[in-house]
Amino acid sequence: MLSRKNRLKKNKEFSYVYKKGKVLGDKYFTIHYVFTNLADPKIGISINKKVGNSVVRHRFKRLLTEALRPLVPSIKLKNYVITAKPEIINSTLIDLRTHLIECLSKGNLYANN
Repeated sequence: MLSRKNRLKKNKEFSYVYKKGKVLGDKYFTIHYVFTNLADPKIGISINKKVGNSVVRHRFKRLLTEALRPLVPSIKLKNYVITAKPEIINSTLIDLRTHLIECLSKGNLYANN
């Protein structure tokens, strides 16, 4: 699990990122992001019902969180909402981490380019 200081929790925070933010896309997910002046990046994870039932969605939310955890110190200071696509069903932890790094690097949001 991500630490509390790195999580978006409230609906208001998610809505702000969706409305004011920019978008990056990938095979497995869509990343919405908006600049912030906070000390740490904040990340929210959203998984659509098209991915599967609640057990499957929660499993991939945990996998995505684990894929993100080592990347958080290298992510630039912004608020992010990561929305999973149904194609995530065929992925593993290593696939998710690789695609996250590629997608963040494409948007110049990952510090270890």
